[in-house]
Amino acid sequence: EGKGIGYERWAKTFNLKQMAKTMNFLSEHGFTSPEEVDAALEAAISGQHTAGEKLKELESRITANKELMHQISVYRKPAHDGLKTARKPERYREAFHADLTLYEAAVRYFRERGLKKLPATSRLQAENEALISEKNGLYTEYREQKARAAELQKVKSNLAAMLRQERTKEARRDWER
Repeated sequence: EGKGIGYERWAKTFNLKQMAKTMNFLSEHGFTSPEEVDAALEAAISGQHTAGEKLKELESRITANKELMHQISVYRKPAHDGLKTARKPERYREAFHADLTLYEAAVRYFRERGLKKLPATSRLQAENEALISEKNGLYTEYREQKARAAELQKVKSNLAAMLRQERTKEARRDWER
């Protein structure tokens, strides 16, 4: 209200275009009732949530593999081996304190996870690459589900607006009689 004749004309045209797009979408996708749109929207949202949960699971596995590879690389540094052969272990420990602390942290990491034999980093790297490719495919599915849910939500709101306008027109006709 109060925007002027030009705005009113534009709004009417815009609303008619939105209604036409909504009706085209409904006929193209075979929807015959608002309940079918609601069911499709719920399915799209459910698919989006499922894909999102799988994505989070894959990301956590990728992160865990990266951390394991990092701990293996720290563990395999030669600083600890030099401590065994050093003539003066106290001086060696002072000189390589940071490396030895990281080594001990890696050993604790393996113990906490119950790893007695370390996996090959090449196998972990290959697994990570497979997980990343699976994640990329799943992310594409997630984006499609998200776009579908947004589109169905827009159709649902347009359909609700159209039905409200129709009911308002019927009420006016009944009142005028």
